[in-house]
Amino acid sequence: MDVSIWINKILESFQSCDINIVVKLLSSAKISSKGDIYLIVGKQVREVVEGESGQQAFIEFASNYAMYMLHKQERTLILKAFSNLNQSIKAYSKFYQCQVLSGSWSVPLIDHLCKTLKELSYLAESEYKKSKEE
Repeated sequence: MDVSIWINKILESFQSCDINIVVKLLSSAKISSKGDIYLIVGKQVREVVEGESGQQAFIEFASNYAMYMLHKQERTLILKAFSNLNQSIKAYSKFYQCQVLSGSWSVPLIDHLCKTLKELSYLAESEYKKSKEE
């Protein structure tokens, strides 16, 4: 699935507060990109998300998550994938704070992000140790 289609589906799901679709798109989608992910995501987010700080935070969240997914799909650069995922979670935290996301509908997404980071941290630690030994 192209990044532009992927981000459109995520934005639509956020607008309708259908967090289960967001989690599904973040956990199982296979994405591809034919350009600069940051620019592609930025263009589409600016059309949907209000407020400069909210836009920037969501762009950082989605761009870094897409880069994490691409690294994960290629099964290379585990440390880079970990870094992208970590940055994505930090950006989502900023987005969550600057937007009015009332209620607990976002909890499954936060849970998914934390579990994913935990799982990847084990692989990243192993990769880091290997690179230190070499």
